[in-house]
Amino acid sequence: MSSRRVAQCLLASSLILSPALLAARGHAEPATSFDRQAAVARAAGYDATVGRDRWGVPRVHGKTDADAAFALGYAFAEDDLTLVEEAFVPANGHRLIARSPAEAQSAYVAQLFRVAQYADRAWDGVLSAEAKAYLTAYADGINLYAAQHPDRIGRPDLFPLTGKDVLRNTIFQAPLFYGMSATLTRLIAPDTTRSLGKGQGLQVGAAPPVRGAPLMRGADADLGSNAFAVAAKRSSDGATRLIANSHQPLEGPLAWLEAGIFSDQGLRFAGGAFPSSPLMHIGANPDLAWTATVNRPDLIDTYKLVVDPARPSQYRLDGEWRTFETSTARIRLRQADGTVAMVERPIRWSAHGPVLDTRDGPVAIRYASMDEARGVETSLRMMKARSVAEARMLLETLTVPSTNRIFADRTGAIARYYLARMPKRIDGPNWKGMLPGDDSRLIWTAFEPFAALPHVENPAEGWVTEANSSPFQQMGSASDPDPARFPPRFGIETELTNRARRATGLMRALPTISRDQLWAVKMDHSYAPESHAALLRSMILAAPWASTPAYAEPIALLKAWDLTLDPDNRSAPLAILTMQPIGAALQLGQKPPELKDAMDAAVAFLRRHHGRLDVPWSQVNQLQRDGVRRPLTGGPDVLRAASSEPDEKTGTLKTIVGDGLVIMAEWDKRGRQMVRSISPFGASGRPGDPHRTDQMDLFVAGKLKPVAMTWGEGLARRYRPQAMTARR
Repeated sequence: MSSRRVAQCLLASSLILSPALLAARGHAEPATSFDRQAAVARAAGYDATVGRDRWGVPRVHGKTDADAAFALGYAFAEDDLTLVEEAFVPANGHRLIARSPAEAQSAYVAQLFRVAQYADRAWDGVLSAEAKAYLTAYADGINLYAAQHPDRIGRPDLFPLTGKDVLRNTIFQAPLFYGMSATLTRLIAPDTTRSLGKGQGLQVGAAPPVRGAPLMRGADADLGSNAFAVAAKRSSDGATRLIANSHQPLEGPLAWLEAGIFSDQGLRFAGGAFPSSPLMHIGANPDLAWTATVNRPDLIDTYKLVVDPARPSQYRLDGEWRTFETSTARIRLRQADGTVAMVERPIRWSAHGPVLDTRDGPVAIRYASMDEARGVETSLRMMKARSVAEARMLLETLTVPSTNRIFADRTGAIARYYLARMPKRIDGPNWKGMLPGDDSRLIWTAFEPFAALPHVENPAEGWVTEANSSPFQQMGSASDPDPARFPPRFGIETELTNRARRATGLMRALPTISRDQLWAVKMDHSYAPESHAALLRSMILAAPWASTPAYAEPIALLKAWDLTLDPDNRSAPLAILTMQPIGAALQLGQKPPELKDAMDAAVAFLRRHHGRLDVPWSQVNQLQRDGVRRPLTGGPDVLRAASSEPDEKTGTLKTIVGDGLVIMAEWDKRGRQMVRSISPFGASGRPGDPHRTDQMDLFVAGKLKPVAMTWGEGLARRYRPQAMTARR
């Protein structure tokens, strides 16, 4: 979550930090001192090794789980310390010197939501000693690398990191995965939109919509993912398979980092993590594989408060006036002259939760993961779970507030769980709208049980898929949960993405499913006749201006489009360039551009850069990094996902969100495991590293590389972090 993802201007809100205010109270203040020798001394207590395979992917080992986490932190910092630093800034802004109003605003949000207090409470009384040691060790590994390479430190005030810093990040990110950015934008900066490439980072009033926004509708459609699991009884060779195909920004602190982590305490896991955490969220151990996709249950409620005009420090609840809980957010912000301004902003809480000042008055927010930090414990235990049944028991604790989780295990069991820390609400009110803030019956304090949610376990079809769509229509059969069993107050999504339509149709059409057939489904790059892409094309073709001579060439191309994104498709560039800005506006609940204007812009772009309209899709849609460009199949809301933004320098669409780390895990009918993976760029983000781009050719070709599930197997080199030479 980059600080750039926070608004530059939050209208009519206490989050506004004006230049005049920022200039006030300026005073010189030195940066926090990082004791490098202390970091090195602390690292001496860990028994850990970092290994690297031929692709530079870290495979780390420790005597204990904490030792392994230490090695993982070191490896991630080694691959891209700047990225790791960036990931830790938003949740820990209360103790940092903000470098921009954007970072200051992020620091305010973290204090408003009591992230530090919740972390302190969990650290002192909720988390196990093992979990705290694991988080602390990860921070210590990052600290050691920073101590050895002070020339690469970009945020000296961030160091030393602590286990609590890691925990704060987890707490801060949780509500962003179920729509908090959209809620804050709607309340505070309704005239602005969010940016495609930011993923689940905090974005309140982000940049104007870009033409690379996804061709989809519905809240948070850009945060999509695919998942597939096939049981032995449906596979053509008796194997059980799972494909993890999470769609995240391809770069930045919410892009996947691949790793393998092993310990003598039984930790054996290969998969993906974010740089701010040592917890693997997708991947496999020897007996169990799983992945995650974003879902959209209603886990956030907003309340319009009634404030006493004569006493603005009070609000009405159940006919009585109550006093707001108040405190002060303190934010340090670096000025252009090197001094630091101390900015103070008021914080108010009602019985509901944090309070925001909006154009329409004060609004309180209540969200499902308030004061819930046990998800780190659950995620740590999940990496050692040995079956779908064991995973379910962990998820029944409701400590993971949202996402779909898709599982497969060595025995052939498969499942799709709809995770939601669902508030136990009363029937009647419109829980998706603004609620009256003076009725305490609307302040929920308990949660629905895990069994009350729409799950699918071991369906008769022998497969499950998930593509950010209604859980009631994923199978297309009686195996789907009955929507009548789930009350409207749950707010469970009912729309279908194109990816869901295609995945369900393709899977149902296969009598048995081989490895190659499953991979072909995942790589599909077509739109269904019922998709929004097909609908938009029909609308354009029916427009009065479409029959005029001036549009003869583009309309002919659009008529010829077969709704696929094959590399040689000469209609796809015009179609996608025309439809993406329309889909983006629909997704964001805004007025879309006129169809004619969208087509005019697409025609102009293609003629400006290519001199023609009938350009092959492979010449327009490209994966790019460090001057390396590769043609890429796929596009927005197809199973081979690639959402892009126009690049005026190259005249192409540059992919910024979509297929990231892809993992296929399988067990053959004898129980032997094979895991393979691919990343869009490479294992390293450090400039000049050969592993920054060495997976691009495999990725665009749709090929996977082997993943070792045994420590020491397939390593090109190994080393102890403490033995690496420190730089002065």
